[in-house]
Amino acid sequence: AVHSPHLLQLSGVGAAKSLLDKNIGVIADVPGVGKNLQDHPACLFASKSKPEFDSLSLTSEIYDKKNNIRPMAVLKYLFGRRGPLTSTGCDHGAFLDTTGRG
Repeated sequence: AVHSPHLLQLSGVGAAKSLLDKNIGVIADVPGVGKNLQDHPACLFASKSKPEFDSLSLTSEIYDKKNNIRPMAVLKYLFGRRGPLTSTGCDHGAFLDTTGRG
């Protein structure tokens, strides 16, 4: 979530000394708030494959080759809250060589 540690600290949840130094009343002394944060770099891109290759992506479970939504995807969601429409849509990942060494 965006700015969660900051909001927690403003609300009095965080390292007591740090909060008191900023004249914020301590609700809970939780020294780990705001520590060990990491960025999760990501990029979006689209690709196209030759028609003779089937896709293994979530998109192909939702849409057919003419970009019509597949009725089964809707039915799975409506009658069981399952299937591809329950996904966040982030179903791909890759490790890319950015060094140029192959």
